[in-house]
Amino acid sequence: MKRLFSLILLMILSGCAQKNYGPVSSIPVGVTTGYPAVVLVHTRHQCTGTIVGSKAILTAAHCLEDSDHFRAFTGRTNVSGNRFVKMGGPNSSEDVAVLMLDHPMDIEPYPIGSVIAEDAWVTLVGYGCNDFVTQTGSGIKRKGTNVITAINQFIEVMTPWWTRGRTNIDNLVGPENRAGSCFGDSGGPLLFSRSGRVGEEESLVGVLHSVLQGSSQYTTTFVNLTRPDMRDALMKINREQQLGIQFN
Repeated sequence: MKRLFSLILLMILSGCAQKNYGPVSSIPVGVTTGYPAVVLVHTRHQCTGTIVGSKAILTAAHCLEDSDHFRAFTGRTNVSGNRFVKMGGPNSSEDVAVLMLDHPMDIEPYPIGSVIAEDAWVTLVGYGCNDFVTQTGSGIKRKGTNVITAINQFIEVMTPWWTRGRTNIDNLVGPENRAGSCFGDSGGPLLFSRSGRVGEEESLVGVLHSVLQGSSQYTTTFVNLTRPDMRDALMKINREQQLGIQFN
């Protein structure tokens, strides 16, 4: 059996129509040096994580499969450890892991959000590959935006299959206003601003779980952190471990 990829690819999605959110941008998802609380996570896999407290990083639980330690690269400093809590299995709606640090980091965390709305604009950030077909180019931080198309146990965004004059699919990746995900983006953040202005006082509302492939588009799914059960579980871990996790 093949080992679990950094990003779980699930069965083909069919019969889903995308709402009209205006034209798809001709500009690709861009490289960024911002978002210091979004970090590169190395285990036996390469993933993305988000600093949510002075001593806590959230990523996907499937990023810790077959791993007993982690390293996180923030750009300013590197941290490592072997203490983490997996909140659920790789195929569950609790596919989230809390990486616990022994010493606090001096980086402003993203608070875990409590509200989200369909049709809201959100920000995706990740270190995954920039070519879905060749699965190359990972390790560079990219960011883009998209619109929420569904909210349940997961939060979903859709990205059209998008080419720039060639057969390879440039998916984070994709058009800048329809950002999707690729291998290495797993565990990365979905950021939402209550003000409705992208990039302004954003909170973490989702952790990247998987991609569902369709004939004309693909859907990126994030574990929904605004669910009461997820918030309660994270608050319990925070109280017990004194991680300084921020909530709003």
